[in-house]
Amino acid sequence: MFVGLATATDAPTAWGMVGEALGLPDAQRGRDGVLAALATGRRLLILDNLEQLDGAAGVVDAIIEA
Repeated sequence: MFVGLATATDAPTAWGMVGEALGLPDAQRGRDGVLAALATGRRLLILDNLEQLDGAAGVVDAIIEA
């Protein structure tokens, strides 16, 4: 699953964009909702432009741990 993060300015925005790519409802597009959705199965995520974000390492760490 490709997630283009060129317009993301911070980690919360990135979580929302990942949640949108996963097809989650607006209320579940935060960190906890995304991690819960990712815990239900295996997925390949391509997080394009993630390196530009402050807190990018925290996003990747949380996804990997989930």
